[in-house]
Amino acid sequence: MQDRQTIRLKGLVLELPIGVFSEEFGRTQPVEIEVEAWRLAGAFTSGRYQDCLDYHRLYRHLTEVWPTRPHQALLESWAEDLVRFVFEDPQVEGCRVRLAKLAIYDGRAVPEVEFVRVRG
Repeated sequence: MQDRQTIRLKGLVLELPIGVFSEEFGRTQPVEIEVEAWRLAGAFTSGRYQDCLDYHRLYRHLTEVWPTRPHQALLESWAEDLVRFVFEDPQVEGCRVRLAKLAIYDGRAVPEVEFVRVRG
């Protein structure tokens, strides 16, 4: 395995307008989000914030932009949006995105999707 640097943002729960069933329209529901991004790299020696993969950028996008978006039927649509955003950082070589609808089955089951992508 090659050396790599990974950042991860997990445990974030947002109220999002999502769902395909009639009872899911016109309201939000909690979605748990986990995202990680990585690049092949050796030891981090610069000590400069500009040389880091930026988890704060991901957090801001999710907490400021996502809650303002219109209803989307599928977790997959939200996940694709996040993958595209992660890869807007040219340092990122790969990412993993996981989204889970926490309340749809009254806590009896949690549906989730996970996408893993590598640049190129």
